[in-house]
Amino acid sequence: MRRALSKTYSAAAQLLLDEYPNAAAAYSLRELSTASVGSAIVRVRRSLDNAEQDFTATEITDGTLTTFTGANDGFVTTWYDQSGNSKNLIQSSTTLQLQIVLSGVLNTQNSLPSLLGSNSLMTLNYDFSGLVSYMSVFSMSGTNKRLFITSGDSSGLRNRLDNNLAARGSVADAVLANNTTTLGQMLITGFGTTSYNGYRNGILQASLDIGLYESSTTFRIGSSFVSNNFTGNLQEAIFYESDESANRTAIETNINDHYNIYP
Repeated sequence: MRRALSKTYSAAAQLLLDEYPNAAAAYSLRELSTASVGSAIVRVRRSLDNAEQDFTATEITDGTLTTFTGANDGFVTTWYDQSGNSKNLIQSSTTLQLQIVLSGVLNTQNSLPSLLGSNSLMTLNYDFSGLVSYMSVFSMSGTNKRLFITSGDSSGLRNRLDNNLAARGSVADAVLANNTTTLGQMLITGFGTTSYNGYRNGILQASLDIGLYESSTTFRIGSSFVSNNFTGNLQEAIFYESDESANRTAIETNINDHYNIYP
């Protein structure tokens, strides 16, 4: 069961979902709203004995997490949804879990906690039929393949943001620079209804004159195909089923102010 500890909040803090609420789902290694302050944001399995425990954002960085893992590895079994919609991402397979502690050391990007994927994915069984028609934002890096996918078939007819939208166009090819080299930390944003726009670090990379709408009952950070699962670092993933294009710049700024991704 997810733990909720005593909550404290500074009025000066600008928490993303307090400023831009109504996210369909929100996953992060920082607190995104007043409701998340003091609550567990990940559940971690330690490699020593496969014991699991919930951790708050503070416990991830204050040594509580690495005390739990010891000199061993720590893997995320649940990434809790901070939107208030209880759409938690889960992964029970030990070979597919994102890693947060490596041999007793917290994994970081820009000195902030990060989840490391090595052909990894996390799954949520929920109908996100309108999700990709609007907006998704990621803080990530690496030689990743799939960022997210909403099921589909082997022909590629599915909602996704990745490095090869062959069935839908080449938006992600441009956004992710074709993944020909290991990519540094970056902020990826995609949104659209009748057209789809892909941004990297706040700059439009490509537009596609079709929408990316398809009903699905399975949503994944990663992919349904093992060869195309996520590889790289991931710190935050925010999804809206409402049109947030007017707030895109402000949302990106909030994320960049925290993670210091680009100038």
